Amino acid sequence: MKKAEARPREKTIDCLFIGGSTQDLLMRTEEIPKSDQRVQALEYTQCCGGVSATAAAAHQEAGGVTGLITIVGEDAAGEFITQDLQSRKFSRTQIIKTSRSRSSVSMIQIDKKGSRSITHYGGCIYDLEFGMLDGELLESAGIIHLGVMDEKLMLEIAGFCRDRGILLSVDGGNLSGSLAEKLLPFTDIWILDEGTVKKTLGMSPEDACRYYCGKGHEGIFTAVTMGGDGAVGYDGKDFIHMGSIQVPVVDTTGAGDNYHGAFLYGMGRGWSMERCMGFAGIFASLTCREIGGRKGIPSLGEVMKYMEPSDI
Repeated sequence: MKKAEARPREKTIDCLFIGGSTQDLLMRTEEIPKSDQRVQALEYTQCCGGVSATAAAAHQEAGGVTGLITIVGEDAAGEFITQDLQSRKFSRTQIIKTSRSRSSVSMIQIDKKGSRSITHYGGCIYDLEFGMLDGELLESAGIIHLGVMDEKLMLEIAGFCRDRGILLSVDGGNLSGSLAEKLLPFTDIWILDEGTVKKTLGMSPEDACRYYCGKGHEGIFTAVTMGGDGAVGYDGKDFIHMGSIQVPVVDTTGAGDNYHGAFLYGMGRGWSMERCMGFAGIFASLTCREIGGRKGIPSLGEVMKYMEPSDI
């Protein structure tokens, strides 16, 4: 399915991120406890996380003009998330409040190697409906990026992007195979993690990229991130293999979300897919130096120090 012709419009937002924001409690331990085991936390922190909020923060920190639409409950966690997001001062923010469900919350335990155990309460993200979204904000975006939400809503936004000629990026992580097949014909950038690929397809990253391209429209770009092993991308003809840089890993929480935000910053600059992947991989790796998905977010200048001279 190809996109409709773009209608003339003024674009004031490079990328609009739509999806969940969470209140995260992170604890670093020597080892992640087993059943009925008690361990001592070495440190803990509380911060705002979530697929879309973290990606938006990365995009903004890199230098993008960033928009965010999210939803919170009318509770203490919702107030915490709201205050944090307002302090970020995104170019445009719509924070929807609901009394129907509680806010999204995550408990994350991290061992000394940076591996994690996550308990996530999805809460109000599935209360979000298309009619709640600021239509003018949607229209103002050059790219719209989606995290996991209600299937009907994701498909409605995908159709909106097709009809308006807006580029659509989807975080394919944790999406079911059936929903992926419905979204792919609308999607321009489809990036997900190797764990989801193994769970839903049982394929190698390269074979998965071919599979997703085959389900998408002409021109779709797909990529699979592989943690410390880098990432592989595919444009329907050629593969792009990107390694990762070595950093002292404290916590990998949010690395994939930061990858999306950094990649889409590059897209907004008109970079090649290879350069976008290289930049995103370096950016995401650097975020793993601190506990929490956003504390270690690097500046644009810091990332550029790792890029090849020809890429700067």
